[in-house]
Amino acid sequence: MTLRFLVLSLSIALWCEQGVCATGAENTGTSTPAPVLQTGNDAHPSTSSAPPSEAPLPPHVPLVLQSLLHDHHPQQALALANRSLEEQPDDGDVLFLKAVALTQLKHKDEAIVILKNLTERFPEMGAPYNNLGALYAAQGQLDDARAILEKGVASQPNYAIAFENLGDVYLALARRSYAQALKLNPTNRPLKLKADKLN
Repeated sequence: MTLRFLVLSLSIALWCEQGVCATGAENTGTSTPAPVLQTGNDAHPSTSSAPPSEAPLPPHVPLVLQSLLHDHHPQQALALANRSLEEQPDDGDVLFLKAVALTQLKHKDEAIVILKNLTERFPEMGAPYNNLGALYAAQGQLDDARAILEKGVASQPNYAIAFENLGDVYLALARRSYAQALKLNPTNRPLKLKADKLN
């Protein structure tokens, strides 16, 4: 089952399947435009001679993080997010993008911890619910995925991607239930027909 991840609710959506991610634009109902993205290390030239860890933070850190993640530089994004959080530890957008970077780096357990914390501290943010649900589903935790996505669409009733992901989870749960029913009653033809319609 493939669920859709968000990089940030104001711009970029990620579609991840079998460990390979492609990128695309998603309008999630905000008026903030997606940044113009460049490819390569010169996308963010430095005008300072100070070491990267001592250089001043760029303006609009979340937009820079989005660009790095879009260009598949999660390690750089993680480093920048950590630096920014040293100064503003309660920045929800940066925390969320740190979780995205950790997800891209396959540190999914760490990403889950951050996303769970975000849903508790910033319940008005829809993207953490969506990505947390997608991570749960990827791990086969369908009941947890359903619960967190239902909370997400309750907090953001116009959140199309979360509704789509929730539908996929419902479908997976239905397949699981029908499969279990067929194990218990393998000769039930109407039941088999129902199960076949979902495959």
